[in-house]
Amino acid sequence: MKRIIFVKNILVAYAFVATILLGSLVIDSFLEPLIVYFAIMAFIVGFAVETMVDMADVKGDRESGIETISTRFGVKKSAYVSILLYSVVMILDPLPFFVMIDPRLHFDYVFLFFILIPVVFYFFISRSLIQNQSIDNISRLRRRVFYTMQIGCIAYLVGVLL
Repeated sequence: MKRIIFVKNILVAYAFVATILLGSLVIDSFLEPLIVYFAIMAFIVGFAVETMVDMADVKGDRESGIETISTRFGVKKSAYVSILLYSVVMILDPLPFFVMIDPRLHFDYVFLFFILIPVVFYFFISRSLIQNQSIDNISRLRRRVFYTMQIGCIAYLVGVLL
């Protein structure tokens, strides 16, 4: 499956989503709109991370005949795909403040304050990625994305609980 472009990225992104959906279904047989919304964002971030990680593996992937966005279109275009996906998440993250997705987050200024932290982090991750696609930088950015995701999760948790 890894040899088919996008399939690996989709499977890895789905792994981000599966824990959210299954965890929610274990607690309750109904998927709340916020859970579905959160799962969509997790899929987007998962796809972006996997696309970014593929940039670091481009040499080995080419030698192995594995087709990724980086091997087919180049590392720079792969960086743009990741940045585009991070930008979508930067828009989606604070959206529940403005749009009634969940009444606990709608016009909740505590949530807005906390959710803007990962938005800023995704901006700086994107800026760093466009400037430097080295293996070392991608490794650092990968860790930063996971920390940023955790901060985003905490922001949603604080918004829902307080």
